[in-house]
Amino acid sequence: SPGAAGQRILPQRLIALYNNLLQECFRGECYDLVEEARATMQEGRLSPNSHTYGILMEGYSAVPKFQNKVLDIFEEMSNKKVMVTIKSYNAVIRSRALSGDFHVVDQLLQRMESEGISPDMATFRFILRGYGAHKRYADIDRCFEEMQRREITVDMSFYSEVVTILMSGDAFEQVAGLYQRLRQDSNLSLSRELFETFLHAFTRAGDHARTKELYKDMKACGVQPSLEVFLKMIAMCGYLDDFKGVQAMEAEVNANKLAKGSRYYTELLSAYINCRMFDGAVELY
Repeated sequence: SPGAAGQRILPQRLIALYNNLLQECFRGECYDLVEEARATMQEGRLSPNSHTYGILMEGYSAVPKFQNKVLDIFEEMSNKKVMVTIKSYNAVIRSRALSGDFHVVDQLLQRMESEGISPDMATFRFILRGYGAHKRYADIDRCFEEMQRREITVDMSFYSEVVTILMSGDAFEQVAGLYQRLRQDSNLSLSRELFETFLHAFTRAGDHARTKELYKDMKACGVQPSLEVFLKMIAMCGYLDDFKGVQAMEAEVNANKLAKGSRYYTELLSAYINCRMFDGAVELY
């Protein structure tokens, strides 16, 4: 292609332009144009670089109907001796995990290690999502075992995602088991967000005993509950006809000077009525 002053654009620059084009095509979900751009590169004898392959794999791995393309692109990349990176492996692992090809995922992990590339948090997050998509909740512990073996520190957001996935399959006992395991780990301090994720799971399961235990744990750890936690606790105490519990939650909300809205007063009013404290409900209204 002619450039300024009749000069030809260098191949490296052309590849960069094609890479930008591919990214825009994926953003616009113009998959036919992606294939057209790839064909044009091939006709022009332009060799894709690692960035090109990365764009293709990440783009296709986000679209369920194109999962098989990702592995093909990865193999093409390897056959052409283009440098394979952790992002390349993560894209193909994401694709295979979502497709349920966990034996291929295991092979890819072994292949990574043989090439001196270490899996990272993103790698196991994609595997975790694959287990969730295929309801293989019993296999989720494998993620933790493999991460521990590789000395990868699990962050709070990973645990939160595990809880969310388990709850999507009503795997309440696994959620409870995970909570107990985390609480027994003296080296781990649970974040407020993670506490609240577990509390949401326990209240949804109707496990009042564990909900109360978790609330006490939050207080013991010096974690300040949010208004959302107090709303759930007030609703639970009202359901259990525990007016003293309702009053205790109300007092804590006032002591912590949390901003109250219509949801708070609606939940509190419902709890008063459930506890048959009608005079107090009228006064509150």
